[in-house]
Amino acid sequence: LSCDVGAAYCQCGSMGCILQLRQGFRWLLDRTLTTATCLRSSFSNSAVATDDGSLLDFDNGKEVFASRTDAEIARAVLVLQLCSIDAFVDHSLQLMTLGQRLLPKTLFDYFMKRTFYGQLIPGGDHEEVILLAQQLAVAGIRCMPAPSLEDELEEESKETNELASDFEASLDANAQEVMNCIELAEKLGSKNDQQNSKAAFKLTAIFRPKLLKLLSSGLVSGGSIPITSPQTLHEQMQETAQNSGVLDEYYNGMRRLESVMETLHSRQVSGFVDAEYTYMQPAIRSLVLLMQSKYNKQHPVVFNTQQAYLKTAEEDNKVNLAIADKTGFLYGTKVVRGAYMDKERSLSKSYSYPDPIYAKYEDTSACYNRILDVLLRQAAVSQGRVMAATHNEESVKFGVKRMNELCIERQSGHAVFAQQLGMCDHVTFALGRGGYLVYKYSPYGDIDSTIRYLCRRAQENRTALKGVRREKQILYDEWKRRRKTKQTQ
Repeated sequence: LSCDVGAAYCQCGSMGCILQLRQGFRWLLDRTLTTATCLRSSFSNSAVATDDGSLLDFDNGKEVFASRTDAEIARAVLVLQLCSIDAFVDHSLQLMTLGQRLLPKTLFDYFMKRTFYGQLIPGGDHEEVILLAQQLAVAGIRCMPAPSLEDELEEESKETNELASDFEASLDANAQEVMNCIELAEKLGSKNDQQNSKAAFKLTAIFRPKLLKLLSSGLVSGGSIPITSPQTLHEQMQETAQNSGVLDEYYNGMRRLESVMETLHSRQVSGFVDAEYTYMQPAIRSLVLLMQSKYNKQHPVVFNTQQAYLKTAEEDNKVNLAIADKTGFLYGTKVVRGAYMDKERSLSKSYSYPDPIYAKYEDTSACYNRILDVLLRQAAVSQGRVMAATHNEESVKFGVKRMNELCIERQSGHAVFAQQLGMCDHVTFALGRGGYLVYKYSPYGDIDSTIRYLCRRAQENRTALKGVRREKQILYDEWKRRRKTKQTQ
């Protein structure tokens, strides 16, 4: 496709090629929409009772998507359809990278903005995020911004050719962007409800992945970090860094992390530290616990992220809660299914260690609900906080049901929901209309900086196939209803 489009561009010029590409999009979209088949009978009833006896209905596309334009609905169906094609998802990173090399930037950007980037990213700057937040607010949805600062251990070929001072400078710049994101989150919140302003970020933005892996190797005992004080974990990481000759680098990372935490505290914004690959997660968890022990005294400021697809997830959650109880700080966490499945399994095969992820989607879902139940019960009797970040309807229903049973008020902030921007919109919009605190996780950045994120989202959509089919069907039904209405006018 890239070669064909590139050749067409050379023959007809940018404007003619864009017209041809637009016609191709229309053909693909029309084929996607008109060949969709009704799948509703294969799904359970989507309504769930709320605390006031009303029903929260995820099926009512007319109400749920009232604020969405026809073009936005059509684009959503197109992107979800592409995510169901295994060959496309498996090679999505290579295809996007190839497109970057072969296509003129104008043409590549045109394609991305009308598909994945336009669906999943609000834009490249703060003004576009603010505009998105205003649009979401109409539907009772809040925005949780996150700077798109992706990094991996496999990128070390770039690190080795970069001077240490230059790399530290880039991490300092990343830390500043995280602090800018926190200030953005403060602007998005209301002055009377500042504790519900939230921002997310990754520790690989301010620590080298190689360092986090090294620190993790000195922490793990029997597959998990032990129940001990966060200060002890800090001392263990210091010792590992000193023995490896990277103590100054560790201190630089801690300096950046403290600056970020102080910004969260002073701006009264909740900071969600994203989970990452298992080879660096023990260090990430320990650093978060250390920051929670310092900043989560009055109310949760710093939030951990728990990945339910890991076989160790429930034990990890118990350890975190035990450390919080022993140390005396308020525990806040975001529960996710996990977004690195393909890469984690590939790494386990390459390095011949057991697959850390549950083999079945149903096992992950059951683990997710068990962890969520523990955290909801904790939030109901303390000042703890939990964010149920899930695209699984059944887990959302479970969360709503347990909130009702535990008398957790919808707007209390003790339990909130979240979904990725551009994904699972039928659930997000229904929760917003139902008066629940619900957020759209909204990573922002230019097209080049968000490609890895977009590929991971495509993979996550593919692995959650049943939910994607259902969302696509609801979107298709609403598109069909609107088209029928226009034809009868």
